Amino acid sequence: MDSEIDVNFLVGIYNQRLNAMTGQNILLEAKIQSMLKQFEEDRNKLLMANLELQRKVDILTPEKPTATNKVKRSDYTEEG
Repeated sequence: MDSEIDVNFLVGIYNQRLNAMTGQNILLEAKIQSMLKQFEEDRNKLLMANLELQRKVDILTPEKPTATNKVKRSDYTEEG
């Protein structure tokens, strides 16, 4: 059995495998970019929906006391 390998066959097979792997890598990178773009679009939609819902909640709920609009005792008693 001859243990010599024809270098031309070796280089040919190596190039075929390298091309196949490079092609797969490019396809995977494109898929990742597509998914990232879709994720950003979905994220922005959810943030906008959240903002809209928060505005509705703010309109429907009474204002909480803060340093500028403290609740006075007279607000809760009939006397005042």
